[in-house]
Amino acid sequence: MELSLVALDTGKRVRCAPSGVDDEVLGEVRDWLLDAVWSQRVDALPSRWTGFRANATDFGGGLVLTVYGTGDGVMPVLTVGVARRASHGSPLWRVLTALPRAMQGLAEPRTPWCGRLEHREDVGCVGLGDFVEACAWVWVQRPLPARRGVGRGVGRVFSSSSAS
Repeated sequence: MELSLVALDTGKRVRCAPSGVDDEVLGEVRDWLLDAVWSQRVDALPSRWTGFRANATDFGGGLVLTVYGTGDGVMPVLTVGVARRASHGSPLWRVLTALPRAMQGLAEPRTPWCGRLEHREDVGCVGLGDFVEACAWVWVQRPLPARRGVGRGVGRVFSSSSAS
């Protein structure tokens, strides 16, 4: 399986395989992402990405990440969307491509895909590529273990019985 990575501001597309992401990075991101979706908080990224915070949300089965820098902490520096299936992708693609700075008229790629949009030129997102790609692969390669006592919506998403 390959994943389409799409830069939503330029339209550049790259195909990548999960073997391109280090297992240690995937493990760190998997733990962080699971906690982030469940908590719905803006949390610091794992230590190798010092200086950034983010929140993660299930968007109808797709993933939306909003990443903030440590500067003002109010304006996002990066938005990422990940779709595992077409039923997740189409609604998410419409939302992402309607954001300011997104290139108009981009065709939605085949799933699975990951779209990323940098919001600010004055805050570099250098070094976040591995984080974004790892989040995408963690989301695409579910199931993740369900956490006991979690609300029905989020627990359902990460349940091992989730449909592929």
